[in-house]
Amino acid sequence: MSVARSLVTWFGIAVGLGGLATACAEDDAAGGPDADTDAPFIDAGRGDGGRGEDDGGADDAANEAAPPDTTPPDRVADLAATAVSHASVKLTWTAPADDSGSIAGYELRYATTPITTLDAFLAATSATPPSALASGAAQTVTVPGLTPETEYHFAIRARDAAGNFGELSSDVAATTKARAALLISEIAPVNVAADGGDFVELVATAAGSVADLEIRHSTAAVSALLYKLGPLDVAVGDRIVVHVVGQGPAGFAQEDATGDKASSTEAFASPEAFDVYSAVSTGLVSTNSLISVMDGAAYQDAVPYSERSINASTAAMTAFANAHAAGAWSFSSAPVDSADDCATLLEVVNARSPAGSLPPCGGYPSFLASGSSLQRNGVVDTNTRADFFVAAQTRGAANAPFCATEGAKLAITEVNPNANLVELTVTEGGSLRGFTVRRDPRDGNNGTLLSTLTPICGATDDVIVLHLGAPSGTMSETTSKDELPSAVHPGFYDGAWDVASTSGSSSLSLNTSLVIAVRDPRGDYVEAAAFSNMSSVPTDGGAYHGALALAQGLGLWLPATCGGVACTNATTPTARDLAASWNGVGATALDNSCRRASATSATEAASWSVGPSSFGQ
Repeated sequence: MSVARSLVTWFGIAVGLGGLATACAEDDAAGGPDADTDAPFIDAGRGDGGRGEDDGGADDAANEAAPPDTTPPDRVADLAATAVSHASVKLTWTAPADDSGSIAGYELRYATTPITTLDAFLAATSATPPSALASGAAQTVTVPGLTPETEYHFAIRARDAAGNFGELSSDVAATTKARAALLISEIAPVNVAADGGDFVELVATAAGSVADLEIRHSTAAVSALLYKLGPLDVAVGDRIVVHVVGQGPAGFAQEDATGDKASSTEAFASPEAFDVYSAVSTGLVSTNSLISVMDGAAYQDAVPYSERSINASTAAMTAFANAHAAGAWSFSSAPVDSADDCATLLEVVNARSPAGSLPPCGGYPSFLASGSSLQRNGVVDTNTRADFFVAAQTRGAANAPFCATEGAKLAITEVNPNANLVELTVTEGGSLRGFTVRRDPRDGNNGTLLSTLTPICGATDDVIVLHLGAPSGTMSETTSKDELPSAVHPGFYDGAWDVASTSGSSSLSLNTSLVIAVRDPRGDYVEAAAFSNMSSVPTDGGAYHGALALAQGLGLWLPATCGGVACTNATTPTARDLAASWNGVGATALDNSCRRASATSATEAASWSVGPSSFGQ
């Protein structure tokens, strides 16, 4: 058995040696390497597949791996931060160097606490850096989306193409600016070019940056942009006027960019306010509109206004509803597009124009016309129409003194038919424009006009003296109670508003019974008093009886009936018995007059008596 194994082993060795000898012979035949070189074993050791040095030397150099880049970029050494606005900070630095040339990028982070360690850096909020520039170039980036009046810390590090990060920069800090708050203070939606065109005026109620605040005009569900404010810082009380006149091709001076209230030289620019110009050239819509100041999706303020012309559009009602839902305007119930839109329109600012026409939905005309505007009562903001009134426009300056457009009330307090004087006392302040005083109005007949009141802003307890039948050209007071002093205008009263009526029929007759009534601008009778000399008997069914019935029916004169039936000459009491007696009044304004006990005393004959004149007091 062992002999057989030895034979096999010997045979295998022999075969192997034979093969090797053959291979050597072939190499020699092909002109192989020097016989003194053990070439086959050297080649095998190099791992080049048995090729000679001439064939494999170049491949060795190519296949040899380059050493890895482990050198990081230089550190950003001059990072600086500057607050740009309430929501952004600007960072600047110089691009650092890298051993390979330029860096590949940056990692930028911020936090509200200092960033002084790598752990703090990695835990901070990531911000988008700019593309890397060549070493030594100035780099800058603005980080948005920050919170107003907050200190932020920033740090940065550079990265090369191999992914090596440089050392962390120093921590730098900046505090964002305060956010300004703007209130809509004036709206002029019906101006003509001669009056400067339409505009919206804003007043700052909190100092800070107004950057990116949007002033919008909604007549549709999606509001139209009037103007987006630039990076302007304002102080409390600063005003911004948005001129809705179309931005001219020559380029208007936008003072939110210049920061200079006097840089605009355009017509109607205010040196007291920042003037900006909307590209909208069509002006403002005067009915069913909403002006808003938007901070992103949040309302800073909103003011709806309307001509109260029956039903508003679905789009306008949606705009009103959005303001109501956001708490920017208060409605009794959420506006909904329906046939009952008038209830909603009566709760927005009255922008009825032209003056004198009554709104279809009811209420007062607003007397808004070109040259006048809807003005806020200072900075009062109850989010209701009571905050606004109509006055001569004050673009860029403080608003006119507040005078409620609606709601004034008057009482008749003294009369002298011989002197043709009627005194009224204001019991609730407001504008008296559009009020009329009439004689003997009755159902279906507004009687005889005695006087139309001038646009006086009456304060509670103010006194108005009507001079009936005044000569043509006699002036009336509109700005102050001593505007026309008695020293220059005999018969006027320095402590009262003097109003001259030039109507030829504006007189009273002593020898008759009559009713004097006050009618407000919406056409409602709000005050009445019956008078008689108690000698002549009024005609049954005549003007006096009809006027007395109207006053009684409206609750303006008591009692409401004569023993449960309509008052006539035959009832008990008679229609004349219900009148206040002015028997005994004097011939002039200085003599006795018929006076009411007080402006709030009962509206009945017992409240009146004849005594010394007290007109204008």
